[in-house]
Amino acid sequence: YEENAFRYTVPPRVGVDYVEYPTSAFLGAVTLTPAEIRAYYDENATRFPRPPEPKADGDKKAAPSDAAKPRNPDADFAAVRAQVEQTLQAEHASRLAAKAAADFTVAVYEQRLQPHTPAFDDFLARNKLTLKSAPPFQAEQIPPNLGWNPQVIDQAQKLTAERPVSDALSVPNGSLVLFWRETLPSYQPELSPVRDRVVADYRENERRKSFVAMGRTLRPQLEERLKAGDSFEKAAAAVSGPVKLSVKDYPAFVRRQPPKELAQSPALAALERLNQGQVSDLIPTADQGFFVYVREKKNPDLAESSPKFTATQAMLAQQSAYIGGSLLLGEVVSTELKRNAPAPAR
Repeated sequence: YEENAFRYTVPPRVGVDYVEYPTSAFLGAVTLTPAEIRAYYDENATRFPRPPEPKADGDKKAAPSDAAKPRNPDADFAAVRAQVEQTLQAEHASRLAAKAAADFTVAVYEQRLQPHTPAFDDFLARNKLTLKSAPPFQAEQIPPNLGWNPQVIDQAQKLTAERPVSDALSVPNGSLVLFWRETLPSYQPELSPVRDRVVADYRENERRKSFVAMGRTLRPQLEERLKAGDSFEKAAAAVSGPVKLSVKDYPAFVRRQPPKELAQSPALAALERLNQGQVSDLIPTADQGFFVYVREKKNPDLAESSPKFTATQAMLAQQSAYIGGSLLLGEVVSTELKRNAPAPAR
């Protein structure tokens, strides 16, 4: 722990209070007409598929598929009307909650209220609002059981004593406004609170060290078998060690177009420094490790008479001419601007 204490430093945490405007509190204020409900369904019919009709007892004949049935929009709507009305009502209530939260922030700014003052508390009481508290949390850490999204976390981290009030923010169950309470500085904990993490990290570090040491033992065995003329598959099967090696072979490919499986693999970096017939060190990953063996490696034809050399030369010449022309034009413009600059005032 002492050698790696920096890994366990607790970063700064922000503590906030908040006023919530849940969607459920505004459902009673929403009134919908039958025409609005039907228009909403017509615009979003795919969101409300008609439930399958239950098969009558003793009816062994398969029901026709939905695609085979003639579509009856009125009957389809009637089957899901309650769901459509509930969804539309929730959307309207969510907008009312967002507006109420926005109006609240405007009132706080206009009245120049500071959180956690008698005037602020009195304002909350007069408007029958409750100030709730969230425990201090780190950046990108979502407090449990609150249902907050990353946007809310980001806004919370930006609050300070000088900017203590957030904008109105949307959350899955409505809207809310945040108020800065405190910012706790980073600190170095004692060993006991983080002991389980330290033990787990130590075990993982020792596992990786053992893994790498095993690789140092197996690689010479592979190289020796390859020098004796064995194929890589035969050499891998013959080495002795605590694990059994499996081999995956890839057909020849060009460096800029590797197989999809290798596109994000550290094996590509190993290929840069390996020559034909060479074996890499053991490359550990999260749950395994691998050797890279270069069965064959051919460099492109660099003869000046080759078509690829000629095409590359022409491309570089064109790029060089473009860059040179741009630099020259920039110098001309700069010189003209200086030459035609207005005389300084006297």
